[in-house]
Amino acid sequence: MFQLKEWWYQEDGRVDFPEVRFFNKQYPALLYPAYRLQYNMMLTTMGEEWWNGRKALLQDIREDKVKAEELKRAKKEARKEKMRQRKIRKKMGILRYYCCPFLRSAYDKLYPKEPPVVEHKESAAERKERLRMERERLKRIEEIAMKNPETEEWQKYLEKKKTMKITFEKNGPPKERTSAMERRERLEARRDRNRRVKGNG
Repeated sequence: MFQLKEWWYQEDGRVDFPEVRFFNKQYPALLYPAYRLQYNMMLTTMGEEWWNGRKALLQDIREDKVKAEELKRAKKEARKEKMRQRKIRKKMGILRYYCCPFLRSAYDKLYPKEPPVVEHKESAAERKERLRMERERLKRIEEIAMKNPETEEWQKYLEKKKTMKITFEKNGPPKERTSAMERRERLEARRDRNRRVKGNG
């Protein structure tokens, strides 16, 4: 039971599929009732044949997606190679490029092939370190939330800030406030304009 508790709290309550698979290998009897329940539900809901067809369909969709990604990657590599060969042809000249193809290899150092991009797979140590840092980050957030709980005034401030942001995005930046001297000059100009209008009337 200690091992089960230790394993469970490694992920802060969040478990992904590889961990469930590992857990099933370590404690196969514990998850057997869930699998049995799932199998009985499959038999009584739509039938086993329908679910097998559904599994096959989902597997085909995943395989098509992988093939599409591989095809996209292959097209990208072919495009890079085509551009490389175009540079070599321009450097060698069209006549030498087509009449002396054995000389093309001499230009590989000048225009080397770009290595294919390989996706980095996270190792067990890297994953453990990432999870440890994530746990520490969540722990710090919880400690800050406990020390500084959100008050009603803080909620009002956030709502006001959100409203100001929406208004800024809709109407643009606020106008600059004028000084007292400018306001006084505008007032005098308005009064003079009103006097001239009354005098003309």
